[in-house]
Amino acid sequence: MCDEEPTLTRIRGSWCACAPQGVGSGGCVRDQSYGCRAAPRHRRPGDSEGALKAAEIVAERWKEFLGFGADVIDPAMVRAAYAQPRLRVLFPGVSHGILYLSRCTGHPASHDVPLVYPLAAGGFQVTGRAGEGVLGDVATLEEAFALVVEHLPEGSGPAVLGTKDDL
Repeated sequence: MCDEEPTLTRIRGSWCACAPQGVGSGGCVRDQSYGCRAAPRHRRPGDSEGALKAAEIVAERWKEFLGFGADVIDPAMVRAAYAQPRLRVLFPGVSHGILYLSRCTGHPASHDVPLVYPLAAGGFQVTGRAGEGVLGDVATLEEAFALVVEHLPEGSGPAVLGTKDDL
């Protein structure tokens, strides 16, 4: 463990709030998937510095996602989610071409924000994350992400610096 403040570090294309010594120093542990798990003493989601760092990480990640091509994720899906003010403050991720949003910047992610799936026959299906099942089938991405906003977990706000355990 270090006694220094965390800094933003770019590791394999992702931002990580790490102790200055970097990966494996006790200040930051990289998971095999993505994200960073900072040592508990470096996670202070309630303080203004932590909120500012989280906002910077989220903004950089959205910038990256808005530049992705269709080989990673449908750009229209990213733009539609980003158009929703309550969603653009969440940390975006992608898995199998599906956009997911987390209420924290680290891994493990919060896994409590609904997901939007394209339907083969056209339109989109919005599903809940915690056993909620199908929340609705809609015609447009705009409608889909409006439904996601309607079903955000209670008290959702900007993503916090840290993991789901910090929520």
